[in-house]
Amino acid sequence: MAQRRTFPQLISQKVVKKSGSTSQVSVLGAATLILAANPNRVDLAIYNNTVATVWIGFENTVTALTGFPIDINNGGIAIDTYWGPVYGITGGAAITVGVIEI
Repeated sequence: MAQRRTFPQLISQKVVKKSGSTSQVSVLGAATLILAANPNRVDLAIYNNTVATVWIGFENTVTALTGFPIDINNGGIAIDTYWGPVYGITGGAAITVGVIEI
């Protein structure tokens, strides 16, 4: 299992990422994996530029009641120092979100 690092450890080790990745993910009315676990992740951001809300969570059991909403039309969230998976769910229709992982 990969060793988890705290933010102070990252700073003290001067961990610097020289690359990242971007993608588009179609999120459905059932829990959908947006990002897989990645022990080397420094930051992630999810962007919603659609006309429907997407709810995200860290388990494949995320629902509209338990997830964190990313609102319509330019809603987004950035998360740092989290290495686990991220799931999303919509109210029914497939919605495409933008994802950046560093």
